[in-house]
Amino acid sequence: MKKVTCLQKVNEAPTSQFNDGKCDPIGRVWSDDNDMSSMEHIGHLYSMDVDGSLTDRLDKIGVSNGLGWTEDNKTMFFIDSVPRNVYAFDYDVNDGSISMSIVSSGQVLISEQKLEKNIGTKIKPKRRNHAVQIIVVKTNSKNA
Repeated sequence: MKKVTCLQKVNEAPTSQFNDGKCDPIGRVWSDDNDMSSMEHIGHLYSMDVDGSLTDRLDKIGVSNGLGWTEDNKTMFFIDSVPRNVYAFDYDVNDGSISMSIVSSGQVLISEQKLEKNIGTKIKPKRRNHAVQIIVVKTNSKNA
């Protein structure tokens, strides 16, 4: 039988769960905790360094459904599905710090051509006007 070791504890509410996670360019694990039973903005976005230290990077999130970084590692994208927001953070790859840069709310459109080229991910959207595992976006407006 394999042994499982708990590295860190976060929200221990019975309805709390992790929904989405990804490793950043230097191996930090990023993931959220959320409460799918309430759909309230009580979740957090965490990063865990390779040494096991945990940092609470963002609070008051609904449900994380997309993380990604630009090729130059200067921008981190994050989707919060409950309010349908896409965040673009200034990102410091050395220490994992994020600072708010851009927030787009509502419907988003995805450029599939730019998705693979600029982000290096092979995630494909199922519907073009649905906020899915995105990374390169523009708002759905007449001026966009």
